Amino acid sequence: MARAKHKLTAKLVAKLAKVDGRHGDGDGLYLRVAGTSAKWTLLATVQGRRREYGLGAYPEIDIATARVNAEEKKKAVADGDVAVKVRAKPQTFGEFAWSYVNGQADGWRNSKHEAQWRMTLSVQKDEQGRWLDSGYCTSIRDLPLSAIGQDEVLSILRPIWLAKSETAARTRARLETVLGAAIAAKLRPGPNPAVLRGSLEYFLPKRTKLQRGHHAAAEIDRVPAIYSRLRDSASSSPLALAFLILTATRTGEAIGATWGEIDMEKALWTIPPERMKAGRQHVVPLSAAAVEILKEMRPKAEGFVFPNPKGKQLSVMALTMGLRRIMKEGDPHMTVHGFRSSFRDWAGDRTSFQRDDIEQCLAHIVRDATERAYRRGSALDKRRVIMETWASFVANNAVDSL
Repeated sequence: MARAKHKLTAKLVAKLAKVDGRHGDGDGLYLRVAGTSAKWTLLATVQGRRREYGLGAYPEIDIATARVNAEEKKKAVADGDVAVKVRAKPQTFGEFAWSYVNGQADGWRNSKHEAQWRMTLSVQKDEQGRWLDSGYCTSIRDLPLSAIGQDEVLSILRPIWLAKSETAARTRARLETVLGAAIAAKLRPGPNPAVLRGSLEYFLPKRTKLQRGHHAAAEIDRVPAIYSRLRDSASSSPLALAFLILTATRTGEAIGATWGEIDMEKALWTIPPERMKAGRQHVVPLSAAAVEILKEMRPKAEGFVFPNPKGKQLSVMALTMGLRRIMKEGDPHMTVHGFRSSFRDWAGDRTSFQRDDIEQCLAHIVRDATERAYRRGSALDKRRVIMETWASFVANNAVDSL
């Protein structure tokens, strides 16, 4: 009677790869797991003795390839040629890029940087470990590393080279880095098809000097009306945007806020270094209006302050779409980040607050280290006055029309 075969599935293997032991697929094929090591093996009888042969490591060798290797090894054993090499599955761009980002992430400033790499390279996964169809490199994600040439890279860059110049530049640079690492690891031949100078530059349209433009901001006197409309809602997205306006913080800082960062008694919000653009802790004095929003969100011991319906972090687009819904058709380019500029214009043009105190409200680095250390204590009280004055302007000057 033939032994059962193909007991495992790719999804089950991904789970078993974390469980110590020997897990059988049938007909002598096993996944042997010890700690962080997982490898495929074949148990076969040779001249009356039970022997075990290696078939490659998981996940470099997936279950389908392991089965092919097992059949070839069994044939070789039967023919007396037990030294036959197992077939290695060519590594894809997605697999290698995923591993590369994993290896580099610990040295990056924050999780946002890692998320940007994963998004542009199309190596984001859902909770079940499946690829998300997002980013700019989905067309090459499943291609073997050796199959990616200049044409494949150009097909990614041409649609965004002029329309999204900064994104295109970052995507190209990240492609060059990942493919360069693959060449260094001898997983593909050179030259690097993503190099710009002396290569791609001859096939991409010329553009003006790359520079980051200012984020489109709301006019100062329109901010109260926008804030008023946001406060008419009781859901996370508009309240998160209203909170962002009051605190003059960045999108990632607001949607990533957790209750563990909030001190309701002292009306302080302490954002840890890993969530700040400059990599330094930022303490935000909360105005009475900001505290009121927090109370409406019903403070908890832990979790996100402004969660999505599933209790997870809001997306960046949730705030953007929330803004678009309340704006007129003629304002498609107004951005969430632009409210920081609105705050800066208000503070600089309509108040007599000190410039350095205003810049600290925005978490900008001011002057030298000695000056920053000296101002650390007194600036908090001064900044509380600034934020309370800004909140009063925002909350009490709404007009009927945007």
